[in-house]
Amino acid sequence: EAEFLCGIPNIGPERAQDLLDYTGSLTGALHYLTNKSSIKLGTKLYGIGPSTITKARAFFNLKDDEVLLAIEDKYVSTD
Repeated sequence: EAEFLCGIPNIGPERAQDLLDYTGSLTGALHYLTNKSSIKLGTKLYGIGPSTITKARAFFNLKDDEVLLAIEDKYVSTD
């Protein structure tokens, strides 16, 4: 998960782990990084501000009115 996040501009290993710790999942981290309201709501993580979010949105080719939706896969054993 952290390795995937490190592929996003301005996200290194430490920031990736901070994101995962703060959001609890890769899905949450991706939502935080690509959601403009993350900054407006005051939920700031050190080193992740408007510039990083703008770069992350560009990395995923998101337009101003678009959001990144991610769904976590859950596997349930039927045994």
